[in-house]
Amino acid sequence: METTCSEKLKEAQARIAALEKKQQEMVAKETLQKELLRHTVQTQEEERARISRELHDETAQILSAFSLELAALHNRLDEPAERLAPNLERLQTLSKEMYQGIYRLVHDLRPAQLDDLGLVAAIQNLIGDECCKMSLDVSLHVSGAAQRITPEIETVLYRVAQAALTNVARHARTQQAEIRICFDEDKVVMQVKDQGIGFNPDDDFIAPRGWGLEGMKERTAAVGGQLTIDSQLKKGTIVTATIPCEAFDKENGS
Repeated sequence: METTCSEKLKEAQARIAALEKKQQEMVAKETLQKELLRHTVQTQEEERARISRELHDETAQILSAFSLELAALHNRLDEPAERLAPNLERLQTLSKEMYQGIYRLVHDLRPAQLDDLGLVAAIQNLIGDECCKMSLDVSLHVSGAAQRITPEIETVLYRVAQAALTNVARHARTQQAEIRICFDEDKVVMQVKDQGIGFNPDDDFIAPRGWGLEGMKERTAAVGGQLTIDSQLKKGTIVTATIPCEAFDKENGS
């Protein structure tokens, strides 16, 4: 009898401990989701502020100078054409600067290559443009039959690559990285690998690095995929995104 009561007591204690653990996990998950939402909103506001500053500090000033040059040119229309050449040259220069600024701003929001040419071309442009600015030497390896996949998945993989390379530049203490993209019949797998200082993935992350990783996981999960982080101290980091998908026929939209 005593043995039975003791066993029941142990079972009850085990159930209580399991429930408490489950509750703690749920509270921790809820807290993480709230913090992630807060960070997402903050990141969006920071991005809006950056765009606003660029529009004000660069584009608006160029437009103002353009307007002044037009006014000056209008007041000199009765002069010989050769004397107006400097004004026209300045207008051309300002027009070019304005175009470049707007193009850069639009490209930052969404690269045209992603829509027009697909994931591989967009990643190549990312390596040639943004990685050069970050002083990163990145190699790209593509296996399988490169194909168009759904725009949502292409966008997720591009943003994961962008965020992972930004982490390499900011935290890995290395200028070398590589991207591997494997196209299978029913999935696409992308790896971003570096040989930097690495970290312990089980540690509590500190923004911005940790939230970048959580953001990548959220993006990948949103399209039915999975993102894993394989990292060890002094042995580098591998970020792997695996997403089930089907080929996307852009002409037919399916």
